[in-house]
Amino acid sequence: MNDNLKLYLKKIDSNIFGEPKSFSKSIEGSVCDTSSNWKDVVSIYLTLDGDKITSVNGKCGPCDPYAYVALYGLMKVIPGLKTKDVKVSNTELKETFIKETQLDMDEDMTFHYETILRMLEDIFREDTPTVCKVCTVKPIQ
Repeated sequence: MNDNLKLYLKKIDSNIFGEPKSFSKSIEGSVCDTSSNWKDVVSIYLTLDGDKITSVNGKCGPCDPYAYVALYGLMKVIPGLKTKDVKVSNTELKETFIKETQLDMDEDMTFHYETILRMLEDIFREDTPTVCKVCTVKPIQ
C-alpha cells in the first residue's frame, strides 16, 4: 500500500459511513466477486432531489483499503451532480476524484473506482436489473 493511500485512509470520516434514516435509492454489490464469497461488499445510499444527487452514504465491509478509499472519495465528490453525470466515462468526475484523494489511479484504484461507478450507473438505468454485468449487485430498498 502506498503512502498516499495510507494518508487518505486516515482522513476518512467514519460518520459518513452507514445507512441513513432516509434515502431515495440504494444498491449493494460486491466489488471483487472473485469467488463464491463476497469480497468488498459495498452498499450505497443516495438522496435525490429530482435528478440531482444531494447526499451519498455508504457501507463497505469487509473491504480492502482501495475499496474504502474509492467509496469514500466518490461519496465526497458525487453530491451536487446530476444522476446522468455519474458514469465511468465522465473524465471531469475522475479528475475531481483524483484531486480529492490525491492518489495515482493505479490498476487497483482504477478497478475499484470504475466498478463502484458501474454499480451507480446501473441503479440509474430505467430498467435496473437485479444483477449487474460487472459485479454482483442487488437493490436494497
